[in-house]
Amino acid sequence: MPRCWLGLAVLTLTAMPAVWGQEPSTSTSLQKAIVPPPAATMEKAHEADHAHDEAHEHEICPPEEEHHGHFFARAEYLLMQPRRRDLDIAIIDPNRDGLPQGSIESLNWEADSGVRAGGGYRLEDGWEFGGYYTYFYSATQRSISAPPGGTLYATLTHPGFVDAVDTAAGSSRFKYQVLDLELGKRLKAGESFEIWLGGGGRYAWINQQLNASYDGQSAFLARVSSPLDFTGGGLRVGADADWKIARGFGLYGRAFGSLLAGDIRADLTETNNNGGTVITRVQEKFHKVIPVAEMGLGVSWHNETFAARVGYELTNWFGLVDSPDFIHDYTNKLGHRIGDLSLDGLSVRVEVGF
Repeated sequence: MPRCWLGLAVLTLTAMPAVWGQEPSTSTSLQKAIVPPPAATMEKAHEADHAHDEAHEHEICPPEEEHHGHFFARAEYLLMQPRRRDLDIAIIDPNRDGLPQGSIESLNWEADSGVRAGGGYRLEDGWEFGGYYTYFYSATQRSISAPPGGTLYATLTHPGFVDAVDTAAGSSRFKYQVLDLELGKRLKAGESFEIWLGGGGRYAWINQQLNASYDGQSAFLARVSSPLDFTGGGLRVGADADWKIARGFGLYGRAFGSLLAGDIRADLTETNNNGGTVITRVQEKFHKVIPVAEMGLGVSWHNETFAARVGYELTNWFGLVDSPDFIHDYTNKLGHRIGDLSLDGLSVRVEVGF
């Protein structure tokens, strides 16, 4: 038993130096933990906390996205048929009884080519601004002779001065210029359908010429000239819808309406005896509001930077034809030739974004 206690005492004395040797190390570690870190370390820790806060703030309130856009250019080929009433020049009567009856012969403008071109800027959020210029020109002419055993009546002359004639020749020209400025936004209704809604301003220069010459019987190189010019501007609103079907192909439809206020200048001149006798020479200028309706329908194809359309387009200018006309013989009874002006036909459009 004494030996056990003696062994225990020796073991305790042997372990104490090791324990006491560890105390300074433990104390030093505690001091190191208590001593504050250097300023550089504190600054780095502060920067790390600040970066963490910023990242957390961006997660909660992400920064606003910048709206970028791109320019685009558009060119459109038009194959249009212009139409107008009141382009008659004569009546072919199979009889000679002095009572006009038969077919009314008129001039018909020919289908011709035109162009619409322009461009603008389009934002990624759908807003779009653009400007477009449309040009179209058409002309026609024809000659008519009195039928055997019948009568040819002039329809553009002052009644009572030049009536029955042997020959009639007419010509007409039509020049159409329109400038459109548009501002609108493209809205998406699902993955396959989107619609553009907007409006803007429109300015138009439209010139119409009607000329006729008559000869024989009551006419000796008689001539009639009836030009009509319109210049005016106004507002235009509408929509353009595109329905995507597959592989970039789809259908489109468009409808626009306009109201233009402008001046109409109309002249009427009639002479006989190769210009030696003036029968009529009047001028008229007045202000008028012209409603305009436009519609289009066709197929489309597009990718990210290119688009194409092929379709049918129709435009009608209500009451744009308004020219003076004498309707009674030997009096100053003045009437007017009033009608619409329309264009319809093929439209082929390409658009490039850049």
